Amino acid sequence: MDIIGNESFIELITRLCNHRPFPHTLLYGPSGVGKTVISKFITHVTGLPVKQAATTELEGFYVQLLLESLAPNTILLMDEIHTLKRDVAEALYLPMDEYKYFGTEVPIFSVLGMTTSIHRLPDPFIRRFKIQHKLDWYSLQHIEDIVQLVKTKDWSDDAVKSTAMLARGTPGLVCNFVEVIEGLSLNGEVNILLVNDFKRMQDFDELGLRIEDSKYLQYLHKYGRLSLSTLSSLLGEPEKSIETQIEPFLFRLGFVIKESRGRRLTPNGVNYVEEREE
Repeated sequence: MDIIGNESFIELITRLCNHRPFPHTLLYGPSGVGKTVISKFITHVTGLPVKQAATTELEGFYVQLLLESLAPNTILLMDEIHTLKRDVAEALYLPMDEYKYFGTEVPIFSVLGMTTSIHRLPDPFIRRFKIQHKLDWYSLQHIEDIVQLVKTKDWSDDAVKSTAMLARGTPGLVCNFVEVIEGLSLNGEVNILLVNDFKRMQDFDELGLRIEDSKYLQYLHKYGRLSLSTLSSLLGEPEKSIETQIEPFLFRLGFVIKESRGRRLTPNGVNYVEEREE
């Protein structure tokens, strides 16, 4: 499996892949930064059996049945592990430590958890993961490398760079963009003109900002400091969507700062809005 980025972590997993039991592992970070890909890499290199647990549906009384059904050394895969009910998480404490459930031995297993909200997990639960790894947004170079890896047509260098700029450091996004842009190509080639057509049709600017991002910035420029709830009303977007889909990239660009009394533009953010109003 080809994995781009997270080199040190990949080395750690590779060197541990034959260790039994494989350590309980927690992958956390924002959406789209490769948690699913990394989990697939872990299950691939360890060669262990895998059991997917439906975290939102798992009830406390079912934990023992689930654990007893596992083959030895199974990786128990739990996506969005923060959605586990608290009593279910607590029921896993002893089995994760001693492979026992209220005195009854259960097969050796390894929990592989993924979450976008590690703060929602109980601290005692987090401590039971011997490996904890935060995945973050990828560098522009790594995103360009991903384009090179997944593309199936002949891309010009400037087309690769321009597409990578749209991805906000998110591998999942850039893979989607590559697929759509290649679908627009009629001759087996992708050049900057085709990428620019895609950007125009999807309302991207040169930084990868879209209409909803620009409106967010324009409201802050017009009204000054605004609370998240006010921005939600003005944009017609849920607060959660603003926090996860709009703000992270604007914070990273240095256009917006979050304070106790609300959000406001930085000088760079002001310049960005005013340059586009000229």
